[in-house]
Amino acid sequence: MPLLILCRERLGRIQRVLERWGGTVTVRDLWRSHTIYDWEIEQAAELGWLTITTHKPRVGRPSRVVEFCGGVNAKFPERRCWIETEISIRHWWFALRSVTGTVKHGMRRWGLPGIVSAYIDTYRPRSRN
Repeated sequence: MPLLILCRERLGRIQRVLERWGGTVTVRDLWRSHTIYDWEIEQAAELGWLTITTHKPRVGRPSRVVEFCGGVNAKFPERRCWIETEISIRHWWFALRSVTGTVKHGMRRWGLPGIVSAYIDTYRPRSRN
């Protein structure tokens, strides 16, 4: 699972979309039309770039409205390349299986060392070559 950290590039995308919509748009429209998630909007609001208000009509369900507030005293998030990435679950399984395979001295029946058998179990290659 990727880390849920807002980066500077995603914040720029949110700003461009809000400018295109005229400065205010609902959270639902951002998600459905532009794939901007709730956690990104909430983190941008915590940094001071957006304001989130709940609009309750007389009839119907309430909607959360996002408005660009200009970012006068707002902090910039880090760039995407500066955010440390999380290890993939497949890499984690490969590391675990290679350690346990090495401790067991590999697959002796077929003459494969532990790291090769861990690779085969984790990545399921089409051929053994």
